[in-house]
Amino acid sequence: MGLKVPRLDDVTFAQLVEEARKRIPQYAPEWTDYNLHDPGITIVELLAWLVEMQVFYLDQITEKHYGKFLKLLGEERKPTETIDEAIMRVQKNRNKPYRAVTLADFEYIAKETPGVKVARAKAVWNKDDGKVEVIVVPENGKTATEKFRKEVHWQLDEHRLLTTQIEVLCHETVRVSIQADIKINPHYSASDVRQRLDDMLEVFFDPLRGYDGFGWPFGRSVYASEVCARIFDVEGVDCVQSLILSAEGPGLIECNKEKVEIRRNALIDSGVHRIQIAGDQTSMQDRDAVI
Repeated sequence: MGLKVPRLDDVTFAQLVEEARKRIPQYAPEWTDYNLHDPGITIVELLAWLVEMQVFYLDQITEKHYGKFLKLLGEERKPTETIDEAIMRVQKNRNKPYRAVTLADFEYIAKETPGVKVARAKAVWNKDDGKVEVIVVPENGKTATEKFRKEVHWQLDEHRLLTTQIEVLCHETVRVSIQADIKINPHYSASDVRQRLDDMLEVFFDPLRGYDGFGWPFGRSVYASEVCARIFDVEGVDCVQSLILSAEGPGLIECNKEKVEIRRNALIDSGVHRIQIAGDQTSMQDRDAVI
């Protein structure tokens, strides 16, 4: 919560004159005529006018002063923008994390690395060695190069706290494939249902836009029950009669009939899926995802 900006220009001319009149008996008891024709009251009103004007100027901040304040914040007013536009721009930028303190700060600052495009970043604290590990995924979804990783590390090193140790890691990919037997509702075309399943699986297992639309969560297992539910939700599918999971890749921990367990820095990618529709002898294979 920000500090409330005080208003300095909160005294009127009439209030200043009245305050001065109240003090006359205290400092000049022989002065008894407080009417407007009295020369002393004229001087009081003149001084009140001068004080009111000075208070008004005290409450004003010129563009020059705003420019100085912006420089104190390390910002410069651009030649093409007004002072109000410059203030709004600086306020907007100040709301963005600059110093990496929380894990969310590390993720945001990693994505803002100049010169490289980071699609996803996940920061975790390694309690064993006390380091903050930041897993990064390039915009193309491929494994980050050493140069890419060093650029992100340099960016985080510039914004970390002095005692914080950081390590930038590349993500590991696990390709998940499914083999399923399904039954479709009457009056639905097998080819249409197959295409919808193809599209659903390609998106669901996509490392950048899969799962909930924001990419598969780092280290999250794939459950057979969840895949069955997704298949069942596809228009035209009546039931899933059987489903087998298979997986491969450096980030794989274990694969069994119930789930595919992956490492905490791993992401799921779509493999080759074989779906057999009851009454249809053809099987569907999706496009291999390029890693």
